[in-house]
Amino acid sequence: MRSTNRKHAALYIVIALLSIIRCMAIENGERANWLRGAWGGVWLPEQMQNGGVETVSIDDFLEQISELNTIGYIQLKLTEAYIYSPVHTAPHDVLESLWEGDTDANGDPINLIVPRASSGVDPFYNWLIAIKAAGLKTQVYVNSSNMLERTGMSNPDSFSEVTARWKDYCDTNAEVVAFVNSHPDIAADDPENRKYMFCYAEFILKEYAIRYGDLIDGWIFDSADYMVGAGDDATSGVWADQKVYGAFADAVHAGNPYAPVAFNNGPNREDDIENPFSAATRYDDYMFGHPYNGGKSIGSVDNGVYDLHLALLNWIYDRSGNVHTNDGRTWAFDNKVVGHFYPPMSTTSWNSGITAALSDDDFNWWNEIAITGGGSISWGLPLNRSNVSNASGPILTVRDWAFSQLEGLDEHMSQFVTGMFNIKQDIGSPAYSGNSSYTRSSGKYIINGSGADIYDASDSFYFPSKYHAGDGEVIARVNTVEDTNKWAKAGVMFRASSAAGAANVLIAVRPDRRVTMQYRTATNGSTVSLGTIGNATDTKWVKLVRDGSLYTGYYSADGEAWTKVSDVTISGMPNMLLVGLAVTSHDVATRCRAAIFNVSVSSQPLGFFTSAVNVGSPGLSGSMSHEDGAYVLEGSGNDIWSTSDNFFYTSQLRNGDQTMIARVADLENTNTWAKSGIMMRESLDANAKHVMVAVRPDKKVAMFWRNTTGGSSAYSGLVGDTTNAKWVKLVRSGDSFTGYYSTNGTTWTTLATKTVSMAADVEVGLATCSHSNASLTSSTFTDISID
Repeated sequence: MRSTNRKHAALYIVIALLSIIRCMAIENGERANWLRGAWGGVWLPEQMQNGGVETVSIDDFLEQISELNTIGYIQLKLTEAYIYSPVHTAPHDVLESLWEGDTDANGDPINLIVPRASSGVDPFYNWLIAIKAAGLKTQVYVNSSNMLERTGMSNPDSFSEVTARWKDYCDTNAEVVAFVNSHPDIAADDPENRKYMFCYAEFILKEYAIRYGDLIDGWIFDSADYMVGAGDDATSGVWADQKVYGAFADAVHAGNPYAPVAFNNGPNREDDIENPFSAATRYDDYMFGHPYNGGKSIGSVDNGVYDLHLALLNWIYDRSGNVHTNDGRTWAFDNKVVGHFYPPMSTTSWNSGITAALSDDDFNWWNEIAITGGGSISWGLPLNRSNVSNASGPILTVRDWAFSQLEGLDEHMSQFVTGMFNIKQDIGSPAYSGNSSYTRSSGKYIINGSGADIYDASDSFYFPSKYHAGDGEVIARVNTVEDTNKWAKAGVMFRASSAAGAANVLIAVRPDRRVTMQYRTATNGSTVSLGTIGNATDTKWVKLVRDGSLYTGYYSADGEAWTKVSDVTISGMPNMLLVGLAVTSHDVATRCRAAIFNVSVSSQPLGFFTSAVNVGSPGLSGSMSHEDGAYVLEGSGNDIWSTSDNFFYTSQLRNGDQTMIARVADLENTNTWAKSGIMMRESLDANAKHVMVAVRPDKKVAMFWRNTTGGSSAYSGLVGDTTNAKWVKLVRSGDSFTGYYSTNGTTWTTLATKTVSMAADVEVGLATCSHSNASLTSSTFTDISID
């Protein structure tokens, strides 16, 4: 076991416990649900150092693939690969400072590994925005060797000095040195590069992740042997052995906590068909899936790799995408990690080549196996001219032979895939089989479903769907529903299985645009309908949220302001269930046509919320977990008061008028003025304007506010009894904020109404403060709603 500085031992234990609490709330694999049943293209221009990246555009490539309707995502490089790994495609002040203005004999830059701030261009951001506009997700590649020279090699002459300068920066910059000296997982006898790996995660990778936020849907880290070389153990399955892995995962989750992570830990596996995937670390949500033979000639029968790779795909299929289920290992944390394969299309390279690695038939077949099996494939696309420094200029579109193969794949996979849904099935044997299509350029799903109804003890309808593990939400805008019957319906559903009598929850729209929510809590049980709500005028958005065994339905006229319909507890649903678009004609003699747009399915490790952060500088890092609608926050911080705050906050950004309600069920008494409650805050800055309704450990209640940035706080005074748990409510109407409390959630007492001029978009969420930087307080919230 590695030694740890004794003075940091207590802090090490606290941080380890918090890591366990945090990660227990988000099981391995749940973030990667969007990858199940998806294939993507890997777009890899190269040689982008010394300003070359500043003019690189993805637009021609996206235009070329615009008619491929089954592709789900594009992989981009934040760093280049191999010996070019220090080259980054996004601006960064620290990395640009390593340049020091160096030029060669021609006056051209050398040792420049990022686009210059003076260029006024962020190519990486432009790529992300363009991909999102094209209706695709983005998987981001980072080489784990980052700023370090490759083992036994030197950096290219064009940036030969960068690694030495990076190490010098880490060794001399006061902020970085303080970080290293206080870090519980860095010690004097560490491997040489360990501290530099932690520094890269903290000062480079985290900044990128926060900057681009949820524009990044997933991360894939190559060359994870650098984590091992820095002192980690990739295969032990033990938290304490994988701290560098954890630092990289935590860094990217600071920007988007929903983004799945994969590390390339090959070749730590058997070169046979018995167990083709390497061990997952504690931080893998899906597998890197590096092919055998260095990725060359993946379809070659002569060298035996065809059978090896086909076995890998069959392994995905046989385990419904969960590649470590029943694999004989002694730990169970990774039984939901998603199978992912990462091959090149050509025989020679991930971004070039003139010869297909697979025949068209094999190419289609291999994709079919993995995608219908609940896994994923990222194909390295051969570009016409990938070298950005080429004197003739790059041509960053796909070669004709490869694009022809992609077109054939798209046509083939349309049998199995409708947009994000890779299962197309009729439930309950309707007289007419359903069908569906998806047009990526418009984001439109056309679903034609027959069937007698979704009701009683058995259903009959059409259901494009996908498997989803753990908590999550599904959203759709139901534009039109053909009037085959007034009880025809189209909407979103969570379903235990494809059996006709399976437990399920549905929120749907009828032809008259009214909304209905219904559910079946047990197999072959009766269906409960909550009737119809909403007007007959507006197009309706519908949303279902799963939080443990609690399912909540919403509808909206604009996809921004949501009205809660109801929630229901279904304890018998499996962790892995089906989510998709349900359509029934309610007439066995015909099909109902529904046009549905703006469909999304996402994991929700933070439940209602999209951010969970420490505001200010609390002494100990906070955490959040949730299950069945109850949220437990662990928070430190000296106070939410005066001109600057220190506390733990989980929130979502919302626009305009809002009403938030929560019950503070429990608050640990770390100090008389520890507090927990609901808050609307203009930003996550420590001195931001905000309004809060909070409960102390003695169950007394007060409303707090700061009406100018950096100004002093004020409060309404303490009220309420010291016996009953309190519900709290905060209502925003323009710049007017009114706070309330209740002992039963029905009868409300007004605390105060205050005018605080805030931006239209504010953070709305739960706040907890221990009133002590040396300790954490635990607070439990239930009965949460935001409207």
